[in-house]
Formats: sequence, structure tokens, C-alpha cells
Amino acid sequence: LGASGIPIPGTSLVLPLSPDEIFFASLPPTNLGGLLVNSSGTLNSYGQASMQLQIPNDPALSGITFYVAFATFDNTMSNIIGVSYPYSITI
Repeated sequence: LGASGIPIPGTSLVLPLSPDEIFFASLPPTNLGGLLVNSSGTLNSYGQASMQLQIPNDPALSGITFYVAFATFDNTMSNIIGVSYPYSITI
């Protein structure tokens, strides 16, 4: 979770995450080595989408908390038009 977040150029929006190694590895096309499924796509008619995180069966991961957020991209305008609040997930 970023203290200041990642500013979105040309907007007042800030993605509330840290630009660290995990953040950059989670972006397409790498998607954390295939651990993220459907991490980019199109919203349905209700403005919803879902993704999956394939968590390895490794006891060392138990209790680890990480943060996720998303950005909404408008293909017709080629820019980001919205960002979510951060969500914490504990394994």
C-alpha cells in the first residue's frame, strides 16, 4: 500500500499502491508469472469484472497481507478514468 500512491498522468487520480517489484510484475503481460487470471478485460453491462489469484499451496504464505486496487481505462479516449480504493487480502 503506497503512502502517496501512483499519480495518473494528466488527471488528479492516484492509484493507491506502491510502485514496487510486485506491482510491476503484476501488470500484463507477466501477471505474476500466470498467478493472476483475467487481470485485464472488459466490464460487463453492470460495470463489473472479476479476476482470480492462483495462490500456491505454500504454508510460508499463510498470514501474509497484500493490497490490491484497480484502474478503469476508457479505450475510446485512451486514458484512465477511474481508480479504486485499496483492498487488503490476507492469505
